[in-house]
Amino acid sequence: MNRKLDFVLSAYNTAQSMNRFSDQKASMIFLFYGVFLALLGTRVGRLVEALRGQDLSATAVAGFVLLCAFLGLMSHSLMYALRTIAPTFVESNASPEHRRLYWFEDVQQRGVREYIQTLQGLSDEQVLQEMAHELYSVQTITRAKFERIQRATRSAAASLMVWQVLMVLTFFL
Repeated sequence: MNRKLDFVLSAYNTAQSMNRFSDQKASMIFLFYGVFLALLGTRVGRLVEALRGQDLSATAVAGFVLLCAFLGLMSHSLMYALRTIAPTFVESNASPEHRRLYWFEDVQQRGVREYIQTLQGLSDEQVLQEMAHELYSVQTITRAKFERIQRATRSAAASLMVWQVLMVLTFFL
């Protein structure tokens, strides 16, 4: 029994580490855009002047379209990065024998004495079952977080390509 519980606890801790890792990756998306917006700010003045000019060139219009595409991709990427960091909740695994004793809300719904009595009444097999339910919940959260960070990263890569073309284009304005 102890080996099974050790295995489930180890898998649970690994899943929690992966959740923290996904949050760190999401924070890098914010840093990524901070740097690229700062660099873009040094060149966007040329684009604004070209758009204000009397003779609107095709290069200026292309620059404006690329700027809008970059900002759209950036917004998409930042939305998914923020959703990665935001708390993610999953429905508990509905089963009559699952007591939901692990998460904050589950603990706080009971009085202290009731919670302690419920814990003391669990057999070793029931403890293993409770932890297996919690492992499943955390793995579901991990999957959702990594799907979100994957979308954010793909959008960031696309926006990087648009940003590079936009930066080169500003030299011709």
